[in-house]
Amino acid sequence: MGKDSSVSRWISNSTAHDRPGLLKDVGELFAQEKINVVRVNTLSQGRYGAHGIHLEVKDIAQLARFLARAGQVRGVHSARRR
Repeated sequence: MGKDSSVSRWISNSTAHDRPGLLKDVGELFAQEKINVVRVNTLSQGRYGAHGIHLEVKDIAQLARFLARAGQVRGVHSARRR
């Protein structure tokens, strides 16, 4: 997607129970939805993690699909756009 003018940038925020493989599971969703990740910020405190992910998507429907699917990943408590 990169410099394509038809993409929109969004920030996705999520909170989750931190576990091995969590980022891999969410990363697979990016690949399946063909979403470009621009930047990832993570913070783990104890057993919980917070993630701010800067994304490039082609439309709001693609973002909505990703957020709905991310919310179903084991351990994810919330996934929303900012």
